Amino acid sequence: MRKAEPVRPLSRGGVIRGLLGCVALFLLAYLGGRPRIWELERRLGISSVITAGLPLFLLGAVAHHPAVGVFSDAVLENIRPVLPFCLGWVAFSAGLRLDSRELDRAYPGSLAAATYGALVPFFSVAACCGLILWLHEPPLGLTAVVRDAMMLGTAGAVTALSATVFFDRWVGDPDRRERMQRIVVLEVLMGLGLLTAVVVMFRPAASETGWRLPETGWLFIVLGMGAFMGGLAALLLRLVKPGAETTLALLGTVLFASGMASYLRLSPMVVGAMAGALLINLSGSRREEVRTALLSMERPIYLVFLIIAGAYWRPGEWEGWALAAVFIPARLAAKWLAVRLLRRHRADFTAAEELGLYAAPMGAFSIALVVGAQDLALGPSVSWMVTAVVGSAIVIEAIVQILLRRGQVRAGAAAEVALLEAASRGMP
Repeated sequence: MRKAEPVRPLSRGGVIRGLLGCVALFLLAYLGGRPRIWELERRLGISSVITAGLPLFLLGAVAHHPAVGVFSDAVLENIRPVLPFCLGWVAFSAGLRLDSRELDRAYPGSLAAATYGALVPFFSVAACCGLILWLHEPPLGLTAVVRDAMMLGTAGAVTALSATVFFDRWVGDPDRRERMQRIVVLEVLMGLGLLTAVVVMFRPAASETGWRLPETGWLFIVLGMGAFMGGLAALLLRLVKPGAETTLALLGTVLFASGMASYLRLSPMVVGAMAGALLINLSGSRREEVRTALLSMERPIYLVFLIIAGAYWRPGEWEGWALAAVFIPARLAAKWLAVRLLRRHRADFTAAEELGLYAAPMGAFSIALVVGAQDLALGPSVSWMVTAVVGSAIVIEAIVQILLRRGQVRAGAAAEVALLEAASRGMP
């Protein structure tokens, strides 16, 4: 978290310890991003928050402990540019999934499911967590409470992009799986809209950015920056050769975009997502090449992000656990209500699809939302939000696994009954 007071400079021993520790942890992130780990996740039906992600997140927290000192406050301040880059890349990879050719395909009920699935949890989580923040002593102030409540609500509204792992096991029909994946993408798009509203409504003091503009001015800057970087990336893609040069062009685009956004205290996620969405729609015949380059870098960068996010985590602050205690039931109740409201649209969702919508897991995007809140304002609540979202993501994914196992048992029992009935009728 960005510090308001100056940080003590690193000693020679601190520099060496921090350098070696960063190399070791980033190497673990690279190994955790290998295809074998991804195959293991798909076989087990669990996301990277539990497998490779959680251990590295905890390692980041341990590395920040004073007894270890690898990620001390001084080290975090010196490697801080890595964090906006990781945030921008997480959003950039999400933006690349917003392909207009795929979004144009009609899937009945997908827009209604995404609207209910995003907005109902947003208001539910924001209201419950906002109440906890409002009752905090000493008072945080109305502006801080509304801002933090909206950030938590946005984190609760978004489903993990890795939820396709669950849908592959829950939903058998390929067309229905495509519809579920479309719903997740639309929820992410709505989450980006909510995040943009927070970014332009709650600005730091003008002394920290050097500019004094109205909210509409900041909105145009955010949108213009994302559009410019997306167009620049599309232009670079036409100039570079396929292969390694494409990957370097994407990395350079995200670095430039996230650096500018962080400097102006805007969200690197909004700018990165807009750039990724514009790039994938302007890349023409090189769409698959861009996606391949993305997949080769997505997981290692995501795991590096989790390591740094773990270093910002303060598990000893009870406020974060209090927020998690209301975040989890608020999100689950809101998802249940969203499914009930969706039934009025007669969109022909099966029981398996409704279960997938109800137990939709959280992932990297939600964690990145709250970690990136430090670019909006200083304050202790960033660490509280990280605790609430990470803890909720783990608990909700555990609930998902329980529901999945029960669903498999029920499916197996139904299959056995069908076989017995067929045998009794003399059918093969």
